[in-house]
Amino acid sequence: MTWLINPYQFGYSGTLLNNLISWWPMDETSGTRVDSHGANDLTDNNTVTYAAGKVGNSALFTEANSEYLTLSSPPQPNALSLSFWFRYTGAAVDFLFDIANGVDIYINAGNMYNRLHAGVAPVITGVSVDTWYHYVYTHNTSANTHTHYVNTSPVVLTGNNLALTSTLWIFGWRTSLAAGHSLNGQLDEFAAWDREIISGEVSELYNSGAGIGYPG
Repeated sequence: MTWLINPYQFGYSGTLLNNLISWWPMDETSGTRVDSHGANDLTDNNTVTYAAGKVGNSALFTEANSEYLTLSSPPQPNALSLSFWFRYTGAAVDFLFDIANGVDIYINAGNMYNRLHAGVAPVITGVSVDTWYHYVYTHNTSANTHTHYVNTSPVVLTGNNLALTSTLWIFGWRTSLAAGHSLNGQLDEFAAWDREIISGEVSELYNSGAGIGYPG
């Protein structure tokens, strides 16, 4: 007799580790944020603290202190997918994540944008304060399309070619950013892949709104 096992029965399909670059749970109370999968630990700048997150703790950024995390000498992937949870407290402009000369994800006046799509509609409109959102970004290199999932709902946009040769990744801040535009809020369970993850994996990461921790 052959037994067929549904991999999702146990809450984890097994594919999320494929071409995974890094997974940062953001569970630390301060200091270095450890990469649970690779060796890309994040440097703490101006004492990022913590608060309860979607899964365990989350990194808590205070705009008044210009707090942010950085990854120097980041990987140079051929493709890119990002997944993270965020919650913000309503500053005029909040920068969530930046790859210098590449992905630049931010909230402005309650709408979420990715600077790859300058001059087009926001990725999300009406982002509520003090509310957790799950965001996934994927890039299809052959079609040059960029898909943005918000709580598993996709928005597909065409845009500029993605530049992945950056020397710096920034969490909660942006390169050459004026004071007052850093993140006032939280980031949790941040992950990056060197491939385009698919919609079934996005649903798995969202986990009906509960999120998941590092699957390794």
